[in-house]
Amino acid sequence: MHDLRYYEIKLKMRRPEIAIYSDIIDAIIQHGAKSNTKIQNSANLEYERMKRLMKKMQNYGLLGDDLHITEKGKNFRKEFESLRKNTAHIFDKYFVK
Repeated sequence: MHDLRYYEIKLKMRRPEIAIYSDIIDAIIQHGAKSNTKIQNSANLEYERMKRLMKKMQNYGLLGDDLHITEKGKNFRKEFESLRKNTAHIFDKYFVK
């Protein structure tokens, strides 16, 4: 089974903003909150867009002021990744030949 990110690329789907939030959290987990360039590259974003989205994530309570992942952010990522896996299952079932 493929990850939903695979289908987003293969079917040239635009990533919804909520999916980008999860990708930013993944990048922070992988590289830490201090490396903006690594977060930007890992989440596949332009720098200004990444900064704007991170600010929104802070306003939603997903990231703290120092860009650490809050408990709410951890819970969001856990639930969203589960949704992403279930959606990928649907793509596998109907779009993979």
